[in-house]
Amino acid sequence: VEDRGALHCADDGTKRLGLVRETSGNGNFVRRGAMMARTKLIIPCYNEARRLDTASMLTLLDDDQLELLFVDDGSTDSTREILEQLALGHGDKVGLLALDKNLGKAGAVRRGLVIACESGAEQVGYLDADLATPPHEIQRLARVMSTGTAQVVVGARVALLGHKIER
Repeated sequence: VEDRGALHCADDGTKRLGLVRETSGNGNFVRRGAMMARTKLIIPCYNEARRLDTASMLTLLDDDQLELLFVDDGSTDSTREILEQLALGHGDKVGLLALDKNLGKAGAVRRGLVIACESGAEQVGYLDADLATPPHEIQRLARVMSTGTAQVVVGARVALLGHKIER
């Protein structure tokens, strides 16, 4: 596990996390403070450095109940460095799980969901790094989930006659 200044190692894996670096299959947790939001959103990333819109991602943090956990899935570009700076610059609201080996989207999401559940999140979800679902819609879906009236919330792009889907 790399030491990143004020970050501290948690060997038991049960503590809440701010930044995570995985160098083996079991994972090593590095944390700063405690993440306390009710809903944690997993964002898998693979070679997203040119496409990652960090400003739009950060609008999700306007909701105090949301936290972001980025999962760098073994990127070979500068994605990991961008995500590290993002995590270090936003306290307990943004975390990073850095995988040294590419596991594919499903594997990255699965690892992130496990970390989110172990960290005490009451609701977890995931979204694509390209923000195919706009931040305001993600916030709306998170509010619906937090009311307790729904067990599952799913967002999908639907092509409606006369509407254009923007990617």
